[in-house]
Amino acid sequence: MLVHFPAVIPLWIFPAAISCGNTFILKPAEKAPGACMILTELVMEASLPNGVLSIIHGTYNIVDAISDDDDIEVVPFVGSML
Repeated sequence: MLVHFPAVIPLWIFPAAISCGNTFILKPAEKAPGACMILTELVMEASLPNGVLSIIHGTYNIVDAISDDDDIEVVPFVGSML
């Protein structure tokens, strides 16, 4: 079985977050969003309620908006600081 690395990282984080009653915003890498898009589609097919897992696309401006939002309590980060 081929494991697509961009899908593995969210699978480490979001199942635990939503099983504890949280919502989750997933921002995939700009250059490799495909695996996260497929993952989100599969979750929607599994009947997870709307808004529990959301996907947002963008670059540094989106990351800054998420990081600066007072209503978002935790931001797990995987990637480059460059």
